[in-house]
Amino acid sequence: MPLVTNCADIADATARGASAHNQTNKLSQSDSPFLLCVLAIYFAVRLPWLLVVPLTDAPDEANHLWVINFIASHLRLPVQADLIAAGPAALYGALPTLGYFPSVLSELVLSGAARFGTLIVGAITVPIALAVAGEIFPRRSLCWYALPLLIALHPQLVFVQSYANTDATAITFTSAVLYIIVASFRKPLSLPMAAAAGMLFGLAALSKHTAFSVGPAVFGGILLACAAHKMSWQATLTRLCLSAAALSGIVVPYLVRNYFEFSGDILGTKTMYRMWAVILPRSGDGAIINPWPPVKSLSWWRYIWFDYWGLFGYMNKYLWRPIYFAYGLLCAGAIYGWVRAKLVPLASKRALWLTLLAFPLCNLVAMVAATLMNVSGPHGRYLFPSEIAICVLLLEGMRRAGSTGEKLIVTWLALNALVSVGAFIALYGNRVHF
Repeated sequence: MPLVTNCADIADATARGASAHNQTNKLSQSDSPFLLCVLAIYFAVRLPWLLVVPLTDAPDEANHLWVINFIASHLRLPVQADLIAAGPAALYGALPTLGYFPSVLSELVLSGAARFGTLIVGAITVPIALAVAGEIFPRRSLCWYALPLLIALHPQLVFVQSYANTDATAITFTSAVLYIIVASFRKPLSLPMAAAAGMLFGLAALSKHTAFSVGPAVFGGILLACAAHKMSWQATLTRLCLSAAALSGIVVPYLVRNYFEFSGDILGTKTMYRMWAVILPRSGDGAIINPWPPVKSLSWWRYIWFDYWGLFGYMNKYLWRPIYFAYGLLCAGAIYGWVRAKLVPLASKRALWLTLLAFPLCNLVAMVAATLMNVSGPHGRYLFPSEIAICVLLLEGMRRAGSTGEKLIVTWLALNALVSVGAFIALYGNRVHF
């Protein structure tokens, strides 16, 4: 092959290389069989959970169903009088309700089918994961295949996307925002896509209020992506303002509605806690005993770890403890890969990696703040709006771990598959009758 010997040849070779990279990573019709296969796995793994797990083993599903059934029956959002009349059953009636709408539609089509709305909206994360993989990893590489498969097989995510809740919708919208930001590191963020990022982030926030926590990561990612393309400060500011305006246009009307309906409680969290406090245990002096440990205790952090990988039933059915250690070893392998790389060969993507890391860190900071304010406790599933970002970071670390990297990735996939199927058989297999 002839050497490139002048500037014109260098420029031409660079352009051809960039074009080939974009074409290689771009999703094409030839990827459809793989995508359909992963979607088939997604549904095959989740349907048994959806059909068999009892209402009492799905965290807070009874409270979620109250909101879903109310909206489906009355074709309007609940107001404060409705919550007072229903009592603690309407615990989530003041919180953002957009996340219930897939389940509401399912309930309107077929009574008792609310869980199918969660299942269907969650499936959208699979093609989003494949699109993100195409932006970061070489097409047809192990990591490219692994990312959507990890989304389809993650045990706790399987569980969350199998019963009626708002998490699944928030995860889907946040994943879509993440894709736009990741793609903007390769191709400069256009004004329509900046607006789309803000709009989708607003929809995520109105699906579950905890999605607000990734705001710094979203806007920080837009800023870093614009800087990576050396955009002018005017162009960068325009995109940030457009995203903020789209976000405001989505969320402000709802927040204003809540402000007047629930006496200034724009997010509904104070109303929720007041209703919840009625059924919480109390100490001898009447003080409320919150059902979560303090942030400074090891058990708070350990619970996040358990609940992220797999904690079933009403958050009381744990995996076999060595499995959590196995996941820990896999994560340690990924961390080793990052340390081994020393970030030197990753300098060109450093802003992208920092953006991806910012997503779960924002989720974690929000959990700490919520616990300190006695609003909520630790839940690993609250990291799921950043699930794709977490998987990308772990995959990249494993890829950099040398000769053991591929083995780590394959082991992770196999462990997810075994746990997702095995946990169902162990916990609910006796409920299946043919």
